[in-house]
Amino acid sequence: MKLFESSALMHVAAVKSLLSALRQLSHQCMSAAVSSFGPPSSQKSGSICFSLERMLSILVNNMHRVGPLWNEVICHFIELTDSSNQHVRTIALNAMDQSISAVLGSNQVQEYASSKLQGACNDVQTENIELRSLECAVISPLKVLYSSAQNIDVRAGSLKILLHVLERHGEKLHYSWPNILELLRSVANAAEKDLITLGFQNLRVIMNDGLLTVPADSNGNELDEEGLSDSNALMSLEHIVLRTLN
Repeated sequence: MKLFESSALMHVAAVKSLLSALRQLSHQCMSAAVSSFGPPSSQKSGSICFSLERMLSILVNNMHRVGPLWNEVICHFIELTDSSNQHVRTIALNAMDQSISAVLGSNQVQEYASSKLQGACNDVQTENIELRSLECAVISPLKVLYSSAQNIDVRAGSLKILLHVLERHGEKLHYSWPNILELLRSVANAAEKDLITLGFQNLRVIMNDGLLTVPADSNGNELDEEGLSDSNALMSLEHIVLRTLN
């Protein structure tokens, strides 16, 4: 355990190498797992969980430089959601949920959100670029997962993770609303009622908590540029409600 805790003191390249080794171990166990029916053996499942837990631990201990490490971690979680073994997919979705929540709940993001509200940013342009890059990198995998996943449980999982994000960290989001609303509008075209219900739950949180009323300088411009607005979101909500009732 000390090895993973001390990763915060290691050079980024060394941390990436450690993540790569854990990723390789997970791949090997996944390959063995998908060749069998039902849940993987306790040993294989334990090894996959070990790899993902250690990757998450490394991420948390390196939150001050999460940007260079994020893709190495999240891309592997996405890879695992493509497994033919449902148990492996569930493990991966849980790991994604925890990692996204860890980043959005980190001091780095919270302090920026607080300073933004107080108008206390020393270098607004630099902070904006850094936060935009990090926030989009954290949220965009959910849209990718929903649009590309072949398994209904994975698509549902991406919406459940988004719901957790909105409930726990919605007020911190700044640049991701175009992607979020585009994802939720696409749910209105889903054939599966479970997805429709999850889409409605997400939009209900957005509307009830007033998350779309954040200051114009934080999301208004981005929404306008993408052709998104409160009225479009309401239309999506209406479509989802109608499809749920039918």
